[in-house]
Amino acid sequence: MIEVYTSHTFYPTSTSVLVSMFSYLCSNGYFRALRKVLELRVPPPDSAHFISPLASSLLEYIKRPLLTPSDAGAHTAVLTELFAPPLTPHTCHLILPSLSTLPLEPFVMSLGTNLTASPEVLYLLLSLVHHQLGEAFAMSTLLPFMHSLLPVIDILGEPALMHYLQLLPPLISSLGQVSGDPDSWATADPMVSAQELAQSCLHIITSSSGLGQRVARCPKPYDPLLLPSLCALCHQLMTLISHSPLLHSLAFNTSLLSTLWPYVATVRPAGGSVRTCSLQQLERGLPLSYEDSLPLAEALNTFAVLFSLYLSTLHDNEFHGTVPGVSLPLSLAQLSTVVESLKKVFVSVHMERHLPPTTRPGPQHTQLWKSVNKNILLLLCHLHERDSRQAFCLPKQWLTDIPISKIPLELFIETEEEWPVSSNTIIRHAELLKLAPFVFPFIERVKFFHQLVGMDRQRIQGNLQDFLIGGGAHLTVRRNHIYEDAFTALSQEQDLRQKLRVTFTNAQGLDEAGIDGGGLFREFLAQLLKTGFDPNHGFFTPSPDGLLYPNPKAPLLNEDFGAHYQFLGTMLGKSLYEHLMVELPFAGFFLCKLCDRGNAVVDAHHLASLDPHLYKNLLSLKHYEGNFEDLALNFTVTDDHFGHTEVAELKAGGADITVTRSNCIEYIHLLAHYKLNVQLHRQFVAFRSGLSKIIPLKWLQLFNQNELQVLISGAEGTISVEDLKQYTHYAGEQAADHPCVRMFWDVVNLFTEDQKKQLLKFVTSCSRPPLLGFKELHPPFTVMLGGPSDRLPSASTCMHLLKLPIFTDPQTLRSKLLYAISSGAGFELS
Repeated sequence: MIEVYTSHTFYPTSTSVLVSMFSYLCSNGYFRALRKVLELRVPPPDSAHFISPLASSLLEYIKRPLLTPSDAGAHTAVLTELFAPPLTPHTCHLILPSLSTLPLEPFVMSLGTNLTASPEVLYLLLSLVHHQLGEAFAMSTLLPFMHSLLPVIDILGEPALMHYLQLLPPLISSLGQVSGDPDSWATADPMVSAQELAQSCLHIITSSSGLGQRVARCPKPYDPLLLPSLCALCHQLMTLISHSPLLHSLAFNTSLLSTLWPYVATVRPAGGSVRTCSLQQLERGLPLSYEDSLPLAEALNTFAVLFSLYLSTLHDNEFHGTVPGVSLPLSLAQLSTVVESLKKVFVSVHMERHLPPTTRPGPQHTQLWKSVNKNILLLLCHLHERDSRQAFCLPKQWLTDIPISKIPLELFIETEEEWPVSSNTIIRHAELLKLAPFVFPFIERVKFFHQLVGMDRQRIQGNLQDFLIGGGAHLTVRRNHIYEDAFTALSQEQDLRQKLRVTFTNAQGLDEAGIDGGGLFREFLAQLLKTGFDPNHGFFTPSPDGLLYPNPKAPLLNEDFGAHYQFLGTMLGKSLYEHLMVELPFAGFFLCKLCDRGNAVVDAHHLASLDPHLYKNLLSLKHYEGNFEDLALNFTVTDDHFGHTEVAELKAGGADITVTRSNCIEYIHLLAHYKLNVQLHRQFVAFRSGLSKIIPLKWLQLFNQNELQVLISGAEGTISVEDLKQYTHYAGEQAADHPCVRMFWDVVNLFTEDQKKQLLKFVTSCSRPPLLGFKELHPPFTVMLGGPSDRLPSASTCMHLLKLPIFTDPQTLRSKLLYAISSGAGFELS
């Protein structure tokens, strides 16, 4: 009966009766009944290659209402009845292929808000679009005004296309509902599990031949009308999978990236009741409801993730525009504005200023911005790292107005003591300092660090830390064998945060006169670090720029190399703990590994601080226009072990993999990873382990690599003679108004900057001034007058003491002082 009365040939002159009949049938379970008959009478197929006569007839009955001009009821019934869960082999191998030959637009337009989103519906929609795209779909067929999306434009047409994009995000969000509750799905002979179906949908979206990849490869400018739906689509994908090929492809479409930030800056609340754009409201700390903030959250999340992926492949010279033919989607001036906006948004969301104060935010609202803020922070950290290597922002653009002084030190010290409970606001301030220390001024963080160290010293060393009495450890070393004796005595397990007093013995084995009141220890530590980090000692080696990093060949030089690196890390930590500045110029990548919050793995961007020549050569591969076969490179690296060469593979089977134009980026990153991380792993782990015994790593993570170098060695800036003079002490009865003292300061005022540094190093053993000024120099810079004018000035670096003979004329004082400080000697020169 159905075969006869639903045939078009039965109504040769009018289709109105047929339309009415199909409308009645579709609204009364027509497709559900046909599916049931198909599944009961037709054996389950394993492919669509063979279709029995009965199956062919049933499929024809399914298609008849869809080929008859009518309203969207038939297509809606298909989605709700034929593709209701579970998907069976009949659904996937019989029904779906037969529908793929029908026009797609009616299916898309039939999807409305009254249709429940489900993975089955999404799978049908994606499969139909994917099938009609075909592998050889021409990008040139895009309509002019829909620049971006879209290869399906010819299939769908304008209204259906916009509707399709708007439907994808809520449909994709339905995939996330299947992972935690598989029992909620029907289980009557399903073809695939809920999880497998979700993965199939995601694969269709992100596959190399799928819709998403075609969108990503579109070279034309993106139509702003498409960006809301595209951002919503990307946001939903981020919540489901951590690494989507679609997101990676979109990240390298500079046309999209250049359009995305202007769109973010103009997103308005969903209700449209507020004239100010959502980004400005969030920057100012104004609350936004979940509905009003959702479009901005999706746009910010998409921009942060895509731009982070894009930046990860750019080297510093490409980032700063010094490579011909390579340009950023946003100018550096625009990026500085982006930094300031993202910083304000991050702080505002972190402090929960975006939440409505009168109502309790739902978990959906909280989770939304938690995930968005995480990606914003990752982008900010990436940009700040770039800025620390070569600045493109003003320092103030990174800073917030939250005072660091409000953060209790107790929140950064792990003890068994019970501290007073802090408010949520204070705790959030502390978390902000841990997550994004760069939003607080460097000087304030240094003060905070010194306060942390001071509190810990008070706890460990007690009130007698600055006196000759009290607990602590005592060490006797030979002056000519400081490193060896110290390593033997101190490399054992002990808490070296305690007070350490030193006695020197001379060549005859006799103790030198004097009691260590702090000066001898400082002299000991300065000499120990100077010897331990001396490249001639073998544990550290200089880069071509003279910057120190662990020696890759150290395991060949000393079987117990790990203990030595741990000891050197402990001693460097002790110098920070005791506020002793030491002039040790470390390579930037090594300091960056010390500051890293994760697994201390640095990327290829840091290779320049290890080997600038190698870095330059590797970058040239990215733009090499010749024949790669001529270079004869493979995925191996050759190490020279004192005349014996050893070949290491950069990846499994690397010796048989030739470097080509298509894989040269991978080669660059693997070779840099080997040089920066793999080769130095054991040395670095031991060094950091020793350092962390004195200074908790989370304290060092308050700084970037440049700031940590300043913390270790002092400021690079000019020396203020006025500041030095203000905090100078005088030994004996002489005061600052003594003629020789006044003459001394007049001479020093006329010194060049290099001569001032020589004087400071002569007296304190470090040519750099303290970061917070000479008021922080301990012991203070001291001048002691005494002795005839025919003697040379001398110094006791352990006490920061300058012994100045009483000169009567400035010319003699100047000449003898310059002779003394340029000779690099201390007390033995007189």
